[in-house]
Amino acid sequence: HHHPPEVSRWMISGRKPSDDVQCNGYRKKERKQLFSLLLKECQQQKEVWKMDNPPDPGGGESLSLREASSEKEAVVEEAKSGGGGVYPGPDGKPVEIKDVWASTLDAEMAVIRELVERYPYVAMDTEFPGVVAKPIGDAYSTGYQYQTLQCNVDLLKIIQLGVSLCDGAGRTPEEGCFCWQFNFRFDLTEDMYAEDSIQLLKESGIDFARHADEGVDVRRFGELAMMSGLVLREDVRWISFHSGYDFGYLIKILTCQTLPADEQGFFDLLHIYFPVLYDVKLLMSSVDGLHGGLQRVAEDLKVERIGPMHQAGSDSLLTNATFFRLAQVAFNGVENIEDKYRGEIYGIGAHAHYRGNKQHVDHSGVAKYAQPPSLGVGGGSTGGGGLGGQTNSNNNNNNNPMSNGGAAPQQQQQQQQQNG
Repeated sequence: HHHPPEVSRWMISGRKPSDDVQCNGYRKKERKQLFSLLLKECQQQKEVWKMDNPPDPGGGESLSLREASSEKEAVVEEAKSGGGGVYPGPDGKPVEIKDVWASTLDAEMAVIRELVERYPYVAMDTEFPGVVAKPIGDAYSTGYQYQTLQCNVDLLKIIQLGVSLCDGAGRTPEEGCFCWQFNFRFDLTEDMYAEDSIQLLKESGIDFARHADEGVDVRRFGELAMMSGLVLREDVRWISFHSGYDFGYLIKILTCQTLPADEQGFFDLLHIYFPVLYDVKLLMSSVDGLHGGLQRVAEDLKVERIGPMHQAGSDSLLTNATFFRLAQVAFNGVENIEDKYRGEIYGIGAHAHYRGNKQHVDHSGVAKYAQPPSLGVGGGSTGGGGLGGQTNSNNNNNNNPMSNGGAAPQQQQQQQQQNG
């Protein structure tokens, strides 16, 4: 896609932005101007694409959307990569999780461009190589959680992105695929990672050899995503679970830049690219008795998983179904979800866990991400381990040694000694 020169300089070339167009610190007026330029360019590119891909005269939809899987039996068909395939849904209807590699990226993004017009609820999950570093300082000071997110997202690469589409009532298309699993280029011999996270993903069926050979290039994905109709639109709703890292990686891909140095800059970009988003982990705070990771919440709400755990496609489907079930239980429908939850993310910003801010703190001892013991990196040219950071998956129910009523273990011990 083609952006105006003042936008392309920092989004595409990878060079640092000039003083007059700052990615991390430009003024609000300039940010609005940037948003207008991006939106205009994406709309123009989308119109060009529609002219090149007219609807099929016989059915009203493009041929790409009318292609449904010939396999209708309710049996599991796992792809070689382990996560993609056809799985039986809760109602017995086969559900396809489609693996996307470099060779099929353009074709599948074309399908998404059409579907999102009628199914504008986008459930999302990512898999990434864990947490390998943490800043020096008080883990419960203001901004610490974002600083941890920032340095890890800047250091590491995304492995998978799962996207599932539905309409405002949770309905999915009658035929064809509505869930995609984008497999990005990731090489264990070159890229940084946390050993424990990679081991869990291997056990879950992720084929890292194929990721290295056939994985999607993040720059090409970013280009197609910018004109896909998924971002920069207020009529598209993004659904996630404890999604600070998820959106961090997406913003890094869309901007071709490292993340902003401050939390406010991050949220400014977040609200430009994803104007409407909901974090299921945050919505849970309105329901007594709900706590833990995605899998546990789904089980409590009687929501069935489709596909294998710890793979982004299956997790996005579970996030989708859990969101609509929770919206019905807690708010009597999606349309009644309060504005205070819109655009907010559990664990950072107004909902970070630091001293003096007790709002939305999860006292269950369960968190999506655990902090590593010390600053460091994993992987490298030899493919060596890492710091053993906790896994990245949204359905993770790991016990977080740093999460227990707002104090780390050493701090708890000091407090107990002070309290006699």
